[in-house]
Amino acid sequence: MGTRILTKVTQASLAVIKSTKDPRRLHLTVTCPIEAYLRDMRNDYHPYLRPFDWVIRSHGEEAGRVTFVMLFAGPKWPIMVPFSFSVAGRPIAEGHPWLGQRRIVLFPSWGRPRLTKEWTNEPRVLENAHHISIDAKDGHIGTHYTESRTGVESPWHELKQIILDAGDAVLVSSLFVKRPQAFDLAGTAATSFENTKGIRAEVYERRLSRCLAKEHPILTLPKGPNWDRDHHLRMSLIITAGGGLADKDYPVVFGAFPSLVEEPPKEVWGERELRYTKMNLLPTANLIVAYGIFPGRLKKDLYVF
Repeated sequence: MGTRILTKVTQASLAVIKSTKDPRRLHLTVTCPIEAYLRDMRNDYHPYLRPFDWVIRSHGEEAGRVTFVMLFAGPKWPIMVPFSFSVAGRPIAEGHPWLGQRRIVLFPSWGRPRLTKEWTNEPRVLENAHHISIDAKDGHIGTHYTESRTGVESPWHELKQIILDAGDAVLVSSLFVKRPQAFDLAGTAATSFENTKGIRAEVYERRLSRCLAKEHPILTLPKGPNWDRDHHLRMSLIITAGGGLADKDYPVVFGAFPSLVEEPPKEVWGERELRYTKMNLLPTANLIVAYGIFPGRLKKDLYVF
């Protein structure tokens, strides 16, 4: 795996205030990182905001433990947000040995570009995807996606298991990103919602703030080719058993993928540096993010497999 690099982490803050124009509405703002001056964004589909829709729009009691994952691509780019995730459900001993009866919910940064999601052999475009749910059934880990406006869920899909020397792993998702502009940006994301239950703003703020994780990682691109018009980012999300990050090569999705690129890459693939970042989901499960820059100009801004 190469040299170990300490992943930077930051904190997040959250505020809920009452609208001065409409007393029936509340405003939610989420800021991360909190130590830098960053832009304000009003974007209902930002990865900072979608994890809380279960509470502010669907009237659920809690959103689970929410973590924002950011990416620093270099000094000429602002900090980006590839995805966020939450860990939901009660800590029940029964169920899958890694996840138990918990659900991991991914919120990829697909608010602006169109998303191509492949469940079978052919990709199809989703216009209003909200999140990807990861849970276990009959001892197997699988996923399904949920649409934003309709709440319609796709059929549950069992994931591919990967056999590693350090133990088994499950590849839960892979992102192919054409250019940095495809991602939403870090900063302050804001939205408003109707307060149908008449709950005070400060009560909402306490309830949602309890859901924020204490630390949020900032990933850094590995050395190698520049992320320019002839290269793209690949990021694989892998679930493994809990414990330390083993000194093994966790997989990034390799291959030329001719159906996704405008023309065959001229660059020789060769060796390239990849980064691996471990995030603790549960005492019994880790999320490994493996990522790097690969040759090829993608046809679309963002593909999620």
